[in-house]
Amino acid sequence: MMQAPADLVIRPEQPADEPALREVFITTFGGIDEAALVDALRPNPRVFTLVADVHATIAGAITFSPVTSRPPAEGLRAAGKIRAWGVSNFDVRQMEELFSVPDGNRCATNQVLYNLKNRYVERELLPWCQQHNMPIM
Repeated sequence: MMQAPADLVIRPEQPADEPALREVFITTFGGIDEAALVDALRPNPRVFTLVADVHATIAGAITFSPVTSRPPAEGLRAAGKIRAWGVSNFDVRQMEELFSVPDGNRCATNQVLYNLKNRYVERELLPWCQQHNMPIM
C-alpha cells in the first residue's frame, strides 16, 4: 500500500491557490475545459475544493459541487466532443434537480445498482424514469 508523504496536508482551497490549481487541472485533464469549469463554479457558495499541499506546493485537488447549472457534459455534447452523457446512482430527488436545470433533461441514462438482491429502484426511481423516458442502465 502506498503511504502518503508525512508532510502532506489536505486543506480547503485559498484564493492564493487559484493559479496553481488551474495548472493542476490543466495537467491532470490535458486541457483547459476542467480548469475553466472549476473557475466558473468557484463563486457558488455550495462549491468547495480541497487541496493536497506538500511543502507549500499544490500536489492535487478535488472539487465538490452540486448540480446547479447546465450540466458540464452537455457543453461537451453540444460541441460534438461526446455523443451523450449520463449519471450514476441518482435517486428521484437528484434526477428532479438535474431536470430542473437548463439541458438537464438531455441526460441519456441513469446507471444504478439493480439486481435480484438490490431492487430498491423499482419503488420510486424506475416509475419516475419511465414517466420521463429515461433509460436505466
